[in-house]
Amino acid sequence: LTDCVLASIIKSNMTTAAGTIPTTLKWSKKVFSSSDGNGLEVLAIRPGGSTNEFKETIHQLTGVPVARQKLLCKHGWKGTLPSDAAFDANLHVALPAKQASLVVTLIGSAEKLPEPPRTRTKFQEDVTPEEIEAERNRKQMEDEDKAEGMIVALQRPPGEWRSADSNRLDEPYQYDRQTYGVPQYRIEAILQDRRTKHDGTLMGNVVMTLGLELRRAYVNDLAVLADGTLVSGLDDGHVQLWRHAEMVEDIVHGNGDGGGVEHVVSMPQLPSDGGNGPAFATAGQGVVRLWNEDGQGLAALRSPPGTSPCAIVATTLGQGNDESTLLAAAYKITHQSDSNQFRLVPQDEAGRQRRAAAEEQERQLQQQLTMSASRVHVYLRRGNQVRQMEVGPVHQEGPLLPITALAALPTNDGGATLVLGDVAGRLRMNRFRSDNSAVDRDEYLNLQLRSTDGNVPSIVCIESFGESLLAVSTRQLGKELPRASQPPSTNSVDVRVPIGQGVHIIDLETNTCRATLNGHKDVVHAICLLPDGCLATCGGKMDAKTRIWDLSSSHLDSVAETLILTEAESKELEEVGYVFGLVALPDTKPGSQHYALAAARYNVVRMCI
Repeated sequence: LTDCVLASIIKSNMTTAAGTIPTTLKWSKKVFSSSDGNGLEVLAIRPGGSTNEFKETIHQLTGVPVARQKLLCKHGWKGTLPSDAAFDANLHVALPAKQASLVVTLIGSAEKLPEPPRTRTKFQEDVTPEEIEAERNRKQMEDEDKAEGMIVALQRPPGEWRSADSNRLDEPYQYDRQTYGVPQYRIEAILQDRRTKHDGTLMGNVVMTLGLELRRAYVNDLAVLADGTLVSGLDDGHVQLWRHAEMVEDIVHGNGDGGGVEHVVSMPQLPSDGGNGPAFATAGQGVVRLWNEDGQGLAALRSPPGTSPCAIVATTLGQGNDESTLLAAAYKITHQSDSNQFRLVPQDEAGRQRRAAAEEQERQLQQQLTMSASRVHVYLRRGNQVRQMEVGPVHQEGPLLPITALAALPTNDGGATLVLGDVAGRLRMNRFRSDNSAVDRDEYLNLQLRSTDGNVPSIVCIESFGESLLAVSTRQLGKELPRASQPPSTNSVDVRVPIGQGVHIIDLETNTCRATLNGHKDVVHAICLLPDGCLATCGGKMDAKTRIWDLSSSHLDSVAETLILTEAESKELEEVGYVFGLVALPDTKPGSQHYALAAARYNVVRMCI
């Protein structure tokens, strides 16, 4: 005992009344006598006194709490000394003659017992399914916060791949029958290196391949949904959905008649849909089909007879409760006329009449097909209501010209601008406005592209970016400009482009060509806007290259004349090569600037970071 504790005990017992019984306390291997050696009683029992006072004295001596004390005395009492009681007044008679003090044995521990848990222990059988799901979501959120990124189509949830890839090397391996790529931890390391050392720019490493290399079907187009799911459309009619490095759905677009999917587009999500609206649309085989995010068919929009969709685009129209989706589709002629149906010369008047009637019927059919190819069908959907409109040339002189490309730009007032590109290098601007249940449309501007060398460019594809910029891919058509591409001068503006074949950056505010990308040896048939503002372009089979163009470094705003960028100003993605379609895969992790580029190369999809 320390001096201060002992002094306190001595002080409290200095006034002990006469007639007390000397006591010796035994506790474990320690013995406490009744006096301190100076004649002062330290421990004594007062007959008729309170047992609580005696226990409190023992607590001060030993540190054993009163509630944990078990006091035994052979000559003093039976069993353990009770609390809240008094000693026997004749207790001194029980003291043996030859024994100078009562011997009391203490059983108890002075150690501090562990505190009971503040929350009740819950066993596995007591946990509800809702609590299990909540705990799983919490753990997943913690893992995602620690992860470098979460590109849904490319990466698996952190909790899954960390254990699965812990023993793998850096070499690619077969995830499953459809997926081949480097381990997930290696993808994470490349993304981290890209952020810290390469300023977040695309490095061009192909880290994963989706699909079967030996499948007898090419991937025609790609799209990415709002939740990050990748959708690929194949020319055998199959549509595949990819999530977390595996195929989650394989659906069929057509009726199994051998036609393929030519275009895929992601549908904007409306708050009023509650997640149950169309997530994407596929086009081909004479029909446009709408699907939800689980791959369930919602609706089928038939093409005019003898045609099939050649371009589709989707955007939003309106604001707040008045918001709706706008889906536009252009068509190409697929009807094949029999060149031998009028080969034989009729031999009588009835035969000549039948031939004349057949020729008139064929002429009307071709006229109807040409009319369908020069118009665009627009579908406006709000809730379960769908409204269809046709957009055609306002002023038409001469032959009708087919629409070859579409693009859409939202406006600041909640409207949308639908851009129609035709075979004769004309960009027709149609403005849509929504006011409650009414939708107004007007074709307010026509831009006629003309090359400085006298050639007429034909529009191949269009990609909108920024607030008022279009990236337009063209091919050389010829020197004769059809009369149909010369609308009245009241709403027509000529835009000069340096070359007939290339990608032209058109400014809709100034109606000028700001720059031309001249880095491919063949026609550019796919353009993709990347999240960092760059453009990805892929040339035809005579070029077989995919390039990245950083337009921000070209200082377009400070250039008075059209800027011509060659392949030296671009970055070639050598591991990607010749592809049919491109789409950017954004990172769904909040605050992350990462993204991946998915490229449709023959019968597989290559994932590039």
